[in-house]
Amino acid sequence: MTSPPPFLSFENVSKRFPDGTQALQNASFTVKAGEFCVILGPSGSGKSTLLRTVNGLVTGYEGTVRIEGVAVTPHTLKTMRLRTGMIYQQFNLVQRASVAHNVISGMLAATSTWRAMLGLFSEKDRTKVCELLATVGLQPEHLKRRVSQLSGGQQQRVGIARAFMNDPDLILADEPVASLDPKISRDIMSLLRKEARERNATVLCSLHQMDLAQEFADRVIAIRQGRIVYDGHPSNISRVIEASIYVGAGEEHKIEAREDQRPLALAHSV
Repeated sequence: MTSPPPFLSFENVSKRFPDGTQALQNASFTVKAGEFCVILGPSGSGKSTLLRTVNGLVTGYEGTVRIEGVAVTPHTLKTMRLRTGMIYQQFNLVQRASVAHNVISGMLAATSTWRAMLGLFSEKDRTKVCELLATVGLQPEHLKRRVSQLSGGQQQRVGIARAFMNDPDLILADEPVASLDPKISRDIMSLLRKEARERNATVLCSLHQMDLAQEFADRVIAIRQGRIVYDGHPSNISRVIEASIYVGAGEEHKIEAREDQRPLALAHSV
């Protein structure tokens, strides 16, 4: 009896931008269903590029990205997006629109264009907006408030509610707390993990903060200059993170994670 394919897989994914920047170099790993996986690395390391290959925001890469064994291609992208929710660093909300409008826009991938333009969402969808806002800690009075009137932390709560609006199997969170202060960052990360676990959603979250990765991730994929330099449990990172990820130019290293998750050995990459 064959085992099911991993929920998400990256197979030798490489991406070079037109200006010559090599953003990704042969990135390969898999993510299990329900896993909270953090892509960790400094600014410019390629982690956001990697994450955005999943929903088609980055195209023209070499290699293959699969969701439950099905390759992400122009022909399958619409179906894949129906299964995916996205949370952005800068929230990506319509500032002049209401909180309710922004949350219900999470249904756009599953709604015809003309119905969306006319605001013809079902009563069930409208009820779900209220339920999700309550779940992320916002009050009924926030429903009609303009997003521009909210704090950064409140706006990201709206972003999380929007991401879960379509009951996705996969959440892509691209630096979701980069613009928030440390306390609010932990609140948002706690909320994201809680909501994902309750819905058994898989999370792929890019971060540059090692402490948050260690606190919230089930697993960490660390990336530097487009290469994966660590794949393993977050508790094993601290003694090698500076040398392998955040140091400047120098000899590349790769840390091989052992299956039993005991302390890792640092090895030169080939």
